[in-house]
Amino acid sequence: MTCPPPAPTNKDDGFTLVEVLVALAVVAITLPALFEIFTVGIAAIRASDQEDEAVRLAASKLAAAGIEVPLSDGHAEGQTDHGLTWTLDMRPDSTPPSGPIYLGYRVSATVTWQPARGRSGGKHRAVTLETLKIARRP
Repeated sequence: MTCPPPAPTNKDDGFTLVEVLVALAVVAITLPALFEIFTVGIAAIRASDQEDEAVRLAASKLAAAGIEVPLSDGHAEGQTDHGLTWTLDMRPDSTPPSGPIYLGYRVSATVTWQPARGRSGGKHRAVTLETLKIARRP
């Protein structure tokens, strides 16, 4: 017994023009949305890095007060190579632990910067850290 040969078919293998056009439309719709998601994510990472650097600089300036910079009623300021501007304010504080031997100083470090391109509208950002330090009365 022999098997008859398969009947020839007219069905073409491959995609129709409509299928190709639908696939291109899907790609054209989703690609810009994916690009926007990645752009926003990268901008958020950049902004977070700038804020972290500003907080580290402010903490460093607070730590330097009374060690590298003598505690006194005054103001200091400067700018880093990365565009961060810092100010250090020191004011005598009348609340405890001030006493006959020691004097408290309220020390404030503020760091400002212009954010990288993004959705902030070009507004300056700032971080302020404050502490109370004790020094011997002069």
